[in-house]
Amino acid sequence: MTTRIALFFDALMCLIIWGAACRPAPEGGPIASGGAGTVDAAGPCSAWPELPRGQAEIEQMVRVMTRDSGSGPREVTAGDIRDALQGRGTRGVIAGWDSVIDALSQQLGGPPHPGSRGVLLVGCYHDSGGQIAAFRRLIGYDGVPGITAVVLEQLRATGRWRGVSNDVQTGDDALLGAFLESGDRGAFDRLRRSQRTGDYTAWRYGYIDEVMDLVASSRAMGVPVLGCDMPRDLQPLTGVSSGEDLDRLREIHCLAALRCSVPDAGRSRVAMLWGQEHVMPHGVPRFLEPGDVAVSLLLFGSRPGSGTVESDLARDVVIDEPVLLADLGRPLLDALLLPDGLMGGRVERSRAMAEPGEVPDDRIELVVRSDLDGTFSFGDRILVVGPEPVTDVLPGLPVTYVFHGGGKTVVGRIEHWGAGRVELDLCPGRRETSIAYLLARLPRLE
Repeated sequence: MTTRIALFFDALMCLIIWGAACRPAPEGGPIASGGAGTVDAAGPCSAWPELPRGQAEIEQMVRVMTRDSGSGPREVTAGDIRDALQGRGTRGVIAGWDSVIDALSQQLGGPPHPGSRGVLLVGCYHDSGGQIAAFRRLIGYDGVPGITAVVLEQLRATGRWRGVSNDVQTGDDALLGAFLESGDRGAFDRLRRSQRTGDYTAWRYGYIDEVMDLVASSRAMGVPVLGCDMPRDLQPLTGVSSGEDLDRLREIHCLAALRCSVPDAGRSRVAMLWGQEHVMPHGVPRFLEPGDVAVSLLLFGSRPGSGTVESDLARDVVIDEPVLLADLGRPLLDALLLPDGLMGGRVERSRAMAEPGEVPDDRIELVVRSDLDGTFSFGDRILVVGPEPVTDVLPGLPVTYVFHGGGKTVVGRIEHWGAGRVELDLCPGRRETSIAYLLARLPRLE
C-alpha cells in the first residue's frame, strides 16, 4: 500500500503540471486516436497519473488539484431568482438574445495571458431537451463569438489513466474525429446509437436529436466537438459508484482530456455543457488553470412536470424574452431564464409608420399601461403605472424592463426602431403583453 500511494502521488504531480515528461504507463499507456481534436502520446497526454481507487485517493486528488476555494452557492433556487428580480430594478437583468450574447462575451473578456482561456460553463437540467437547444443557440453563428471548442458531458472522452487498459477508457474521440473531418455518416450514426444506449436521460426525455444537432452544427461552423465524461466501463474501476467523489473525478477527467485535445489553449474560448451541479463553484471552476476566465451560466426553462424551479417561478414570474440574471451569489455566476410554456408570456408585437405629426420625430416616447397597479423599471428610471397611461422618454437603444405589481413580475425588452412612440400594454394576470411601435420614419435597412 505504501508503494502504491508513493507512485500515486508521483504520478499526481505529473497531472498537476500536465506537460511533464513522466514515465510511460505500465499498462495501456497514453492513447493516440486519430482525427480532429486529438494529439499523439507526447506532451500533456503522457502525464496522466494512475487512476485513483476509493474515496480516500479521490479526495486527495481533488484537494491537490483544487485551484479555487469553491466558495459560493451550491445551487440557485426559485427564491434566489425572485430576490434578484425584486431587488435590482434592471441592474444585472438583461433581456433579449442579442443583449444576452453581448453580456456573456463581455464577461468572458480576453484571457489575461497566452496559455489561458475563457471558459463558458453552461449548466443544464438533464430532463430538458430545450436547454440543449438553447446551448446550441448560445454557441451558434450569432452566439458568443470566438468559441474554439465545444465540450459535451453527453459524450465520452478517452482517458489516459495509468494502470488501466485502453479498451475500458476509450471514448467517442475516434467517431467524433471521423465525422468532424469528413462528415462520415457511419460515424454519425454510431454516435447516435451510442447516445441511445449510453445516455439514459437523453433517451428517456427525447432529446438525442438535440445532442446530435449540436455535433452537426459545430461541424458546420468548423468548431471541434469534444467528449467530456468518463467512459462507462472506466467509472466502476474507481471503486465509487456515485456521489460527489465520482462527480469531482469526472470533472478532473474532462479537463485532463481537454488539455490532451487542445494542448496549447492560446487565447481560446471553450464552451462546456454540463449538468447544473457541475458548473457551480464547488465543481469544474475549482479545477481550472490559474488565469482562466470562467463564466458559469445556469439554464432554467423547458422542463416537464411540476415541483421544478420553473413551475415554482411560473406562479408569479412572466418572461417575455430570454432573460440573463448576472452575478447570483458570486461574480460570473449567471442564470438564463428561457420563455417556455410555463414561465413565458404571450407577446403581441406590431410596427407601423405614424401619420405626420402623430409622434415625436426627435425622441422615443414611451406610453405604459398595466391592468395591475405597480412599478415599471427601465434603465435607472422607475415609473408608477396602472390602467391610465404613463408617459416617459426612452433612451436610443434596446431597453430591458421589469414590472412588479399585484404579486406578479414581468420581464421583457423594448427594441430600438428610432424616433416615434412605443405603446406598451401589460396584462400580467393573463400573462399577455402588447408592444406597438409607431415610427416617425422608416427604419434604415442594414
